[in-house]
Amino acid sequence: MSGTVDDLASLSELDEKSLLEEIQARYEQQKIYTYIGDIVIAVNPYSSLPIYGQANWMQYKDLKIRSELPPHIYEVSDSAYQNLKRNRFNQCCVVSGESGAGKTESTKLIIEHIVKLCRHETNQLHQRIVQVNPLLEAFGNAQTVINDNSSRFGKFIELNFDSNGQILGGSISEYLLEKSRVVSHNEGERSFHIFYYLFAGLDKERRDANLLNSAEDHRIMNQFRGEKIYEDKAEMAECKKKWDELLSIMTSVGFIELEIDGILAILAAILHIADVKFIPDPNSDGVLIQNENILGLISELLVVKAEELVKALISNTSSVGTEKVTSLKNESQANDGRDALAKALYGRLFTWIVSKINSLLKIQDRMATNEMTIGILDIYGFENFKNNSFEQLCINIANEQLQYFFNFHIFQLELDEYKSEGISGSAITFVDNRPLLDLFMDRLGMFDLLDDESRFPQGTDQTLIDKFAKNLSKKPEFKLPKGQGLQFMITHFAGSVTYSAQGFLEKNRDTLSDSIMRCLKTSTSLLVTEIFNLLPEVKAGTYGRNLRISVLMKGPVKMQPVNSAALKKAFNLGGTLRANPTMSDGMAP
Repeated sequence: MSGTVDDLASLSELDEKSLLEEIQARYEQQKIYTYIGDIVIAVNPYSSLPIYGQANWMQYKDLKIRSELPPHIYEVSDSAYQNLKRNRFNQCCVVSGESGAGKTESTKLIIEHIVKLCRHETNQLHQRIVQVNPLLEAFGNAQTVINDNSSRFGKFIELNFDSNGQILGGSISEYLLEKSRVVSHNEGERSFHIFYYLFAGLDKERRDANLLNSAEDHRIMNQFRGEKIYEDKAEMAECKKKWDELLSIMTSVGFIELEIDGILAILAAILHIADVKFIPDPNSDGVLIQNENILGLISELLVVKAEELVKALISNTSSVGTEKVTSLKNESQANDGRDALAKALYGRLFTWIVSKINSLLKIQDRMATNEMTIGILDIYGFENFKNNSFEQLCINIANEQLQYFFNFHIFQLELDEYKSEGISGSAITFVDNRPLLDLFMDRLGMFDLLDDESRFPQGTDQTLIDKFAKNLSKKPEFKLPKGQGLQFMITHFAGSVTYSAQGFLEKNRDTLSDSIMRCLKTSTSLLVTEIFNLLPEVKAGTYGRNLRISVLMKGPVKMQPVNSAALKKAFNLGGTLRANPTMSDGMAP
């Protein structure tokens, strides 16, 4: 293969071998972008290339004949923007690919280019739209074994335009933040970037104000003893630089000093909460807190009463009729409750940050008519690690939904058009992953079974596996390897993945006890009070948890508009992307 073919649809041989060989040949010539019809394939170069910036923005502006210039991600953004202006029809850009393929960078490039295309003069709103990406990355991205800047949440970004193509405002919908990463992660991985920026960048005054010492003192930062917090002084310096930039961005986009101080206090509290250790109480069936001094720090940061916090961490209080009944937690329950508190604080803080960004990006001109939108969907990449858990299952099923959407637009709609024109499409075949989605979303599918087992206090990960075996063993996409304990295998569109069900029930329950909720709601911290009133009231237990996976994922992909709820936007992709999509697919070499 020569590597000179810009559009693989023009190849004489359209088999997998020919496509991959041409992409590889182009990659070796540093041609990282390739068209396949309307789709742009991007192969991550893992290095900076001189193909971006002002000169290139202007080249890919109102491009009339695509073949006049080399394939580029800017063609996606230009096509979406020009179609919006010419046709007065909402547009969407779908960015997909495996983990590490460069989706986050591609999304940033698309947004940056769109903003430049419609920018006629210096505008604070334009600047804010570009600046929010580093802010979201700091709180929502982390290092994994295959990607140093992996998005651990999904986002759908909507840019709003007037009839002249000028930006009116924007909004971000976030979903499925990997909250569990706050308290645990696999060896060789890290927690969210913000914690590393924080320890590298905090000056002594702010460190003292947030009652922090060394990063090595905290479980979140030092889960695997002996691991370096920073690889070397250069990395620490880079994290400090990121911290300084982050503070500047937060001030620039509109966060006030009091809010920034509140964010720091909550992050510090999360670090201390994860360090709380429980030991059995020799005088009861309950537990004691081994390092009680930490509770004073936590209560000071969250501005709650220390005695109420201690009580909430080691016991549960519930109502039975008109009476209050208090039960002691065992060590396992106390550990789960502690981690649930840390995850809830971080998850709600992240949602509050996104809400704050949305309030700063909201449409300024309420008199504007004929409002149009460009939506950009940036979803996690497909993941298959050495150890795959509940988080990878969620991520991979979201990718299955996206794959179904691709199949529908690329194959099914094309075949329907062939049929309407009397053209035979019998030679065109594709893998339909609808049965795999049914495995999860049907009545008595995997999500129903997971929720059902989560309702039982005595349910265990083993009883969950037993329930899977009883109800799903006849499904060809599901396999239980013999003698592998809690492991099961799913045949995804991108390959087979082996999952461990260890921790599935607790992660699906994601319970925050009534006692802890009551304690937090007594806080006199403005930010703590706000983040625990921002989201709908949640009750303890399976039915009350805020982001239950079955609620997020159920329901087939529909091709008609749906309401604007963020979670339906995320997973009823056809309803969300209610325009002819422009697609960018990423690859890792």
